[in-house]
Amino acid sequence: HLARAQSSLERTAADDLLKKIHDTEELDMDMIRVVLDHYRTSILLASKKSANSFPDPESEAISTSRIGYVYKTVLGMHEKAEEYFLQCVLLADSMKPRTFFGCDWFKKAKDSIEDYRRKRADQDSEEWEKKRSGLLKKMKPTLDRMHNALKVSESQLYQSYILVKYLLREHPPKKFKKKDIDEILDSLPPKMHDVTKKQAASAIKKITMFYHPDRNSKIHHSEEWFVFCTEVTKLLTEKISFFKGF
Repeated sequence: HLARAQSSLERTAADDLLKKIHDTEELDMDMIRVVLDHYRTSILLASKKSANSFPDPESEAISTSRIGYVYKTVLGMHEKAEEYFLQCVLLADSMKPRTFFGCDWFKKAKDSIEDYRRKRADQDSEEWEKKRSGLLKKMKPTLDRMHNALKVSESQLYQSYILVKYLLREHPPKKFKKKDIDEILDSLPPKMHDVTKKQAASAIKKITMFYHPDRNSKIHHSEEWFVFCTEVTKLLTEKISFFKGF
């Protein structure tokens, strides 16, 4: 119990100094170091196990959250802050079934983690859009050849026939067996004008599954192939709408 009480005293001392830091206009790095030392000592005491006391994960989590707050709000060191906030949440999870949703220290940690993840996702999205634009520019001749191949006919039925054969021959899907591709090609008649709606609809639906971006993620395939599949799927989806009911 002594270690737990000492841990609480160390945290209280840090909290008091942190209020003074907020009240001053200039950043006092020496005082900030003292604050962090108090919180770290509080964590050390709270995690200590001895003959007379057991670890106090709640006190440890509170002080860990406070360190995250200092790094985030006072020092603006967000990577370091996130590290401590994550540790705080892990400590809270270790105390289940207890919950801390009403506790300020837990809410700050949880909200900060979500905020960091949201910002990272936004940044990733912006960076990917820039990269995607560059890839589309690079792939323009390839995509133009695909669209030009469809200009042989204005019929949606015949365009679908051409598109299936063009894609499977010029850009065969990844990770699918040759027999699966041959099966689709063999299901279509040799001549475009002999194809039926039922045959074309079946082929279009099957290859949409082959080229769908969810099956061709940029994690497992090249980014260029992922972008190509995204563009192809847009075109295939247009064709599928023609075959509703087949």
